[in-house]
Amino acid sequence: MANLKGGASKGGQKKKPGDFKRPKRKVGRKVVQSNVTNASIQSRRINMTEQSMLQDKSGAAVTHRNQTLQDILSKASHYNAHVRRDAMSSLKELIRLHPMTLVANIGLVLERLLQVMVDDEAIVREACVATWKDCFVSLASSHSEQVVVPFAQLILVYFCSGLTHLKPSVREDVLRHINAVLDIPAFALLLAGALSPEQCGRLLENFKDSISTKASTVHVKNSYSLFAEKAKVKQSQLQSSVLKARFFAVEVVHKLLQALDKVTTIAATGVHKNEPNLTSSTS
Repeated sequence: MANLKGGASKGGQKKKPGDFKRPKRKVGRKVVQSNVTNASIQSRRINMTEQSMLQDKSGAAVTHRNQTLQDILSKASHYNAHVRRDAMSSLKELIRLHPMTLVANIGLVLERLLQVMVDDEAIVREACVATWKDCFVSLASSHSEQVVVPFAQLILVYFCSGLTHLKPSVREDVLRHINAVLDIPAFALLLAGALSPEQCGRLLENFKDSISTKASTVHVKNSYSLFAEKAKVKQSQLQSSVLKARFFAVEVVHKLLQALDKVTTIAATGVHKNEPNLTSSTS
């Protein structure tokens, strides 16, 4: 009985809260002293894309947004597709406003355009095609075709590579780039004259996938094309687009063969005075 009473008395007593509560520490964690001040500094960086407007660029070739060629080319490799598309539009504007800037920096411009030519996003490639056309039209207008001669082999390498891309849409846009060059007689002769027999055979072989009836009709869609698509394309419309793409590829091959035939004729009869010198590119 005494034990029961004693147990009941102990159980009935309430524990009084202590004056100081000792915090529980996790094993392995270093205890920070209470009198130590944390002097570490944390910072974040904010990228202001339009800050180039505040810079003094007097005397430099700029767009209406005060963007120089270096600003535009850096944005052409941006991770956002819309920024890359805007960079192509800005480059197109800069070429129209300052044609000699293109002539002076033709190597940088061509290299970046050839990289964007096989971009994953269709909106970027479409803007690149328009800029590519304006680039060669501007060079032809200023009679500066010779500045492209050192880069003819680079252009051909990108063309051959682009025609074997996995995406049919990319191959179609590469054909549009080739067609833009062949539409200008001076550059058509330059491109055809730069082709060696091995390169010519390889380039024509790469056209086979675009012309063949067994060409793939499966289009790899990205986030932008899926978001923009509102209705499912009918099978008849898909077949029609494939036929148009094949017909366009045949047209491009026909223009290339015409240019090759003309180069052969010029080589047999002598270089015309009003044609660009092709010997430097073929040697």
